[in-house]
Amino acid sequence: MKKKLLFCIHNYFLFKHYILDLKKIENDFEITIIISNYLVDNLDREYENIKKKINFHNLFFVPYYNKKFERSLSSIFLTHKFINELKKKIKFKEYDLCISDNNFFIWQRIILDSLLSKNCKKIGVMTGALTLETSTIKDLLDHKNIKDSVSKIHKLRKTSGNRVREKKLLKKISNIKNKYYDIWLDRVLLSYFFHSKNFKYKRFDLNLLETDEFDKKIVFHYVNFLFWKNCYEKKENVILSKHENECYCKNNKIKKSIFLSTNTWHDKTDNEISQQVEKITNFANKKIDKISSNSKLYFKHHPQEPKKNIEKINNFIYEKLNKNIEVEYIDKELSLSEIACNFSFAYGMLSTALIDIKTSCNNIKVYCLKSLGEKDFGTDYSLKMLNEDIIFYDDTKDKLDDISNTSILNKTVLKRIKFSEVIKSL
Repeated sequence: MKKKLLFCIHNYFLFKHYILDLKKIENDFEITIIISNYLVDNLDREYENIKKKINFHNLFFVPYYNKKFERSLSSIFLTHKFINELKKKIKFKEYDLCISDNNFFIWQRIILDSLLSKNCKKIGVMTGALTLETSTIKDLLDHKNIKDSVSKIHKLRKTSGNRVREKKLLKKISNIKNKYYDIWLDRVLLSYFFHSKNFKYKRFDLNLLETDEFDKKIVFHYVNFLFWKNCYEKKENVILSKHENECYCKNNKIKKSIFLSTNTWHDKTDNEISQQVEKITNFANKKIDKISSNSKLYFKHHPQEPKKNIEKINNFIYEKLNKNIEVEYIDKELSLSEIACNFSFAYGMLSTALIDIKTSCNNIKVYCLKSLGEKDFGTDYSLKMLNEDIIFYDDTKDKLDDISNTSILNKTVLKRIKFSEVIKSL
């Protein structure tokens, strides 16, 4: 008899990383998938897309956000109503394993803390790379206990002392209202009404997106591995893993290069966007003949990039790119695993995307441009992607960033166990 697996993930785009993994274990488990509607424009279409790729038993989308991807009064109510109705559709007590990317969002918290049996193994996963400051990574490398400084981290991001405070009055009022909705309406009043208990934030929820340790914590990046090993009391429960890939290409594929953008443009002025694009086009103008056999630049925007920003970025690219170089924009909704083998080179600013495309293809070379990474993260920018087989390139001096590439820190070898093998072993 198959074991029963419940897979809960909040971000639909991150869920795509697990499609091949779930495909690998579909004969061993009866799989139920629950995803929030974050970044899902058409629920029916995405349901059918997943159905073509995975043999699942159930698939549900939680109505966590409204059409503007905001937490409104109606969406808060609908989330609780949906979970309450879900109790009648599936038997939560029968699941042997529950995989979740956090214990923070209210719908996942309700499932993990109140609906599963005590015998269900709870597996935490962290898909993307940490957005911590490089100083914290240095502390990890120096084997310092960072537990005392965890309270200064906000949702696994930079320390609270560096957070930008809101200055606009209307935005401040809106933030206060949303905080009230979250803390009292969502986690106390409606929680009591629908589930007969509250789900107030626990000690480290707003810092680590979890307080109680999962039975196992599976991560996919070396820096994440260092971080969670430091945080967890039972360090042996933190596992460095890797996703399945479907690499079909060979080393002799045609030279084609792609630039991978990240979601860091939204808080930049037009002048800052122009300067950033100039660094991208300068690299392409100088290197296109070496990294592309057809003098063509392929460019992929981040899936969350707003339309108005895309138009600005594209206009600046048109202005600054040599006219003999053609540019083609790749559908931003495509996962990197779907397109990785089409390219021999990928480059971009420091982001999880560079790691994702590298792990999706065995024969692609991936470059992180120093001018883009150093500006936001300082001279130690490369620590963010430590031991991920990324090439750091000093595009200002037009040469490899020797210090980052030859660092002894970048030579640590750790075995990464396939995600599917970890799950099967539990």
